[in-house]
This record gives sequence, C-alpha cells and structure tokens, in this order.
Amino acid sequence: MDKQFLKIAGHCIEVDREIVLPYNFKPFMVEKEEVTSVITTISIGEIDITKEVSDWAERSYLDDSEDFMVRKNFDGSFSAMVKVNSSGDMYFMYSCSNWSLVKLSDNCKSENCPFSVINKFIMLTFIYASSYYNTVLIHASSVKVGVEAVAFIGHSGVGKSTHSRLWIEHIKNAELVNDDQPAVRVFGNNTVMIYGTPWSGKTPCYRSVSASLESIVCMRQAKDNMIISLSPLQLLSELYASCSMMKSDVQTLKNIISTIVEISSSVHGFILENRPEAEAAILVYNHTIGGL
Repeated sequence: MDKQFLKIAGHCIEVDREIVLPYNFKPFMVEKEEVTSVITTISIGEIDITKEVSDWAERSYLDDSEDFMVRKNFDGSFSAMVKVNSSGDMYFMYSCSNWSLVKLSDNCKSENCPFSVINKFIMLTFIYASSYYNTVLIHASSVKVGVEAVAFIGHSGVGKSTHSRLWIEHIKNAELVNDDQPAVRVFGNNTVMIYGTPWSGKTPCYRSVSASLESIVCMRQAKDNMIISLSPLQLLSELYASCSMMKSDVQTLKNIISTIVEISSSVHGFILENRPEAEAAILVYNHTIGGL
C-alpha cells in the first residue's frame, strides 16, 4: 500500500495514504528519500473492540465536541476511541505495546470522518511513540530569537499566548515556534531542542522549525512583574504538570519522566509573576536569551 511520511521533532512517521491528513500536517510531510528511520507506522484496517465504552480507563477532555478515551489492554497493547457527540459515530485505534505499529479503524478513511479524529489519533501516537526517543510534548507557548528559544508553561488562561505575542511585538527577531503543544527532545550531549508541531491550539502556527531550548518560564498572573529562578527539582515539578502522559501505563510514564528529569537539569527554569505588558516580556528576555 502507498505510504506518506511525516517528520515531527526529527522523528519520522509512516502513514497509509488512504488516511487523509488534516491541513495542519502539510508542513511536516516529507518525501520518502528524506526518511532516515521510522518510529511508528500507522495503517488502516479492521479493529476488534470487545469492551464496552464504560471500561475505557482514561478520558481526555480536549474539547466538548468529541469524547476521547484510551485504555491499556491485558496483553500490553492499547486501544483508543473517539466518539463524535453530534453524530454518535465512533472511531477506533489500536497500538502494539511500544507504539511502533498503530492501526486505525476502516471508517477513519471515510469522507465522513472528521479531521479532528485523525488529528487526535496521530497526536496520541506521537506522544507515546516518541517517548521512547527522549521526546515529550508539553502544554506551552514557545518563541525563538535566532537559534535559541524560551517556552512558557502554566495552566490554561494564565497568559502564555499573550506573553509570546508580547515578545513578537517588542523583541527584535522574535518569532513563534508553537502556541500550544511544542515537542521537546533531549540529545546525548545534554542538548535540549524545541520543535514546532502540527498541534498549536487556537493559533494556526504549524511550523516545522526548531531551536535550542534555553529556558522554561512558569507563568503566574500578578500585579507587578518579577522573575524568580527555579531549582532543577522545582522545574521538574512544573514540567510534570505540563506534559501529556498516560498514568496507567508504567513504561511510557517512565520514559516521559526520565526525559523531563534531563530537561530540568539542562535548561534554566524561572517563575514569572507578571502583568500582560511589554515590560514583562523584556524582563524575561533579559534574564534568558538576551542575557546569555
């Protein structure tokens, strides 16, 4: 069967061409000649789902329009389901134990299958397949200046996207890497890189770009602007809360924790108490990229 290839954070994913990829994947599509090694293969076919929906172990609440559920099976494999609430249609995914082989149900190639379903399944696959290669997806907004980047983490609504916009408006050559789910990858020499991904929340920033991750800033709303250094252990705690992971699966949980431990010991960490204004962006710039 004909294949298409994605390259995200330097990792290649092989996808059956029968699966129509949403538009946000276009910047990450590569030719077969550009593929070095494949971390996972996504095919399409029949999937035997034997349990009722009530038996699904973990639920994701990415949006209200679809229910997204995942479980680990008795044999170590994984199953996932997306239920479209407006139609009641259900779409399924199956993965082997290490996420190197993934299958989507036949109806995923139907013209009635929403792009959001394919998007969720590929995102889930990437999170866990890449965890075996020192890579994590974090809930963050990230900007870069030249070859160096900063990531802003914190709960939804704390001002991550606003702070990135302030950098772009007030700091020369600042540009957005990703506004919701950048990938962070650790290499053997303790180099930490951050990458754009196909998942950028409400901001359509689907860029196949990368930069050296120099600092991670935990956002806090406050009346005054103040930046406070974090220890590696404090940064680890903040990162743990910002990573997507399946707590019911011991192996991928270990993979992800191992990676964020390495990130925390290699990258500068800060808390930013701030108002949403230019002075806050300049303060962080001067303590991170601008002060290097």
